[in-house]
Amino acid sequence: MSEIIALHGSQQEENDKDILSQVSNQLNSANKERDPEDVDVQNIRKSRYATSSFTQLRWLIWRNFTDMFKNPFQIRLSIILALVCFRIIYLIELFF
Repeated sequence: MSEIIALHGSQQEENDKDILSQVSNQLNSANKERDPEDVDVQNIRKSRYATSSFTQLRWLIWRNFTDMFKNPFQIRLSIILALVCFRIIYLIELFF
């Protein structure tokens, strides 16, 4: 019986080594194969977007202002909330 257990144990170790080698081979092959649309492998610093971050931010701010001016209630509410928050912060500073 001990001979069978010894043989089975060595076979299990070989299977474990085979599994580990298969996993490492898959990881290495996955690192080599990259999606060409994900990142430009030749030039890592090149962005995949046509415009810069500053241009995108500028358009987002513009869209926010145009949306806000179409809704006058939102402008009034924003001003009132800003004044209330400022007043609360001012009173807290006076208290401490």
